[in-house]
Amino acid sequence: MDRVVRTVRAALEQRGREIRAARQDAVGLLRAELKDDVTALLLSCGLAFQERGLTETVTLRIKTIEEVAHQIRRKLSVDDNQPASIAAHA
Repeated sequence: MDRVVRTVRAALEQRGREIRAARQDAVGLLRAELKDDVTALLLSCGLAFQERGLTETVTLRIKTIEEVAHQIRRKLSVDDNQPASIAAHA
Protein backbone atom coordinates (compact mmCIF):
# COMPACT_ATOMS: atom_id res chain seq x y z
CA MET A 1 0.00 0.00 0.00
CA ASP A 2 2.80 2.42 0.89
CA ARG A 3 4.46 1.77 -2.43
CA VAL A 4 1.27 2.66 -4.30
CA VAL A 5 0.92 5.89 -2.30
CA ARG A 6 4.57 6.83 -3.01
CA THR A 7 4.10 6.10 -6.71
CA VAL A 8 0.94 8.21 -6.90
CA ARG A 9 2.58 11.07 -4.98
CA ALA A 10 5.62 10.97 -7.24
CA ALA A 11 3.40 11.02 -10.32
CA LEU A 12 1.41 13.97 -8.95
CA GLU A 13 4.58 15.89 -8.12
CA GLN A 14 5.96 15.22 -11.60
CA ARG A 15 2.71 16.44 -13.17
CA GLY A 16 2.87 19.58 -11.04
CA ARG A 17 6.42 20.27 -12.23
CA GLU A 18 5.36 19.75 -15.85
CA ILE A 19 2.44 22.16 -15.45
CA ARG A 20 4.67 24.82 -13.86
CA ALA A 21 7.24 24.45 -16.64
CA ALA A 22 4.56 24.73 -19.33
CA ARG A 23 3.11 27.81 -17.63
CA GLN A 24 6.56 29.44 -17.44
CA ASP A 25 7.14 28.72 -21.13
CA ALA A 26 3.76 30.23 -22.06
CA VAL A 27 4.43 33.33 -19.96
CA GLY A 28 7.84 33.74 -21.57
CA LEU A 29 6.41 33.49 -25.07
CA LEU A 30 3.65 35.96 -24.31
CA ARG A 31 6.11 38.38 -22.71
CA ALA A 32 8.37 38.22 -25.78
CA GLU A 33 5.43 38.89 -28.11
CA LEU A 34 4.29 41.83 -25.99
CA LYS A 35 7.79 43.28 -25.96
CA ASP A 36 7.88 43.11 -29.75
CA ASP A 37 4.52 44.87 -29.96
CA VAL A 38 5.64 47.59 -27.54
CA THR A 39 8.81 48.14 -29.56
CA ALA A 40 6.74 48.51 -32.73
CA LEU A 41 4.43 50.96 -30.97
CA LEU A 42 7.36 53.07 -29.74
CA LEU A 43 8.92 53.10 -33.21
CA SER A 44 5.60 54.18 -34.70
CA CYS A 45 5.35 57.01 -32.17
CA GLY A 46 8.87 58.13 -33.06
CA LEU A 47 8.00 58.17 -36.74
CA ALA A 48 4.76 60.01 -36.07
CA PHE A 49 6.65 62.74 -34.21
CA GLN A 50 8.72 63.33 -37.35
CA GLU A 51 5.63 64.21 -39.39
CA ARG A 52 5.30 67.86 -40.26
CA GLY A 53 2.27 69.89 -39.36
CA LEU A 54 1.16 67.92 -36.31
CA THR A 55 -1.32 69.82 -34.23
CA GLU A 56 -0.72 70.20 -30.51
CA THR A 57 -3.63 67.87 -29.82
CA VAL A 58 -2.19 65.13 -32.02
CA THR A 59 1.27 65.59 -30.51
CA LEU A 60 -0.16 65.24 -26.99
CA ARG A 61 -2.04 62.08 -27.98
CA ILE A 62 1.10 60.55 -29.44
CA LYS A 63 3.04 61.47 -26.26
CA THR A 64 0.36 59.80 -24.17
CA ILE A 65 0.57 56.63 -26.27
CA GLU A 66 4.35 56.71 -25.98
CA GLU A 67 4.20 57.11 -22.20
CA VAL A 68 1.82 54.18 -21.86
CA ALA A 69 4.08 52.05 -24.06
CA HIS A 70 7.06 52.92 -21.84
CA GLN A 71 5.05 51.96 -18.74
CA ILE A 72 4.19 48.61 -20.30
CA ARG A 73 7.83 48.05 -21.24
CA ARG A 74 8.93 48.78 -17.66
CA LYS A 75 6.34 46.35 -16.29
CA LEU A 76 7.47 43.65 -18.70
CA SER A 77 11.11 44.25 -17.73
CA VAL A 78 10.34 44.10 -14.00
CA ASP A 79 8.48 40.84 -14.52
CA ASP A 80 11.57 39.36 -16.22
CA ASN A 81 13.30 39.41 -12.84
CA GLN A 82 10.46 37.70 -10.98
CA PRO A 83 9.33 34.10 -10.99
CA ALA A 84 6.21 33.56 -13.08
CA SER A 85 4.09 32.85 -10.00
CA ILE A 86 4.92 36.25 -8.48
CA ALA A 87 4.69 38.13 -11.79
CA ALA A 88 1.25 36.66 -12.47
CA HIS A 89 -0.06 38.25 -9.29
CA ALA A 90 1.65 41.63 -9.78
